[in-house]
Amino acid sequence: SACEKQGQWAAALQIFEVMKACKLRLSEIVYSAVISACQKGDCWQHALFLLAEMKLTTIQPDFITYSAALAACWQGHQGSKAVRLFQDMQSDAAEPNAVSYNA
Repeated sequence: SACEKQGQWAAALQIFEVMKACKLRLSEIVYSAVISACQKGDCWQHALFLLAEMKLTTIQPDFITYSAALAACWQGHQGSKAVRLFQDMQSDAAEPNAVSYNA
């Protein structure tokens, strides 16, 4: 979250990788924070990669995670990816909210 606020998406990714290497407990909050940092840094590719990686774990993305990834896609002018992501969000039962619709 601190990295996101400072626009330090690369630092957020590095910290995330260290957490994984140290086998620290990851959660939807951690993933959401790193995806948000990528969104703020205009790195939609990293945001989508992290979301895909998250789906391969037992951690399920919530509407906050999806909203950050959606915002990253829209900011990156990836409208078709955002539409697909929104559909995935609905099929994964992560109910969209006002933030999701406005991303």
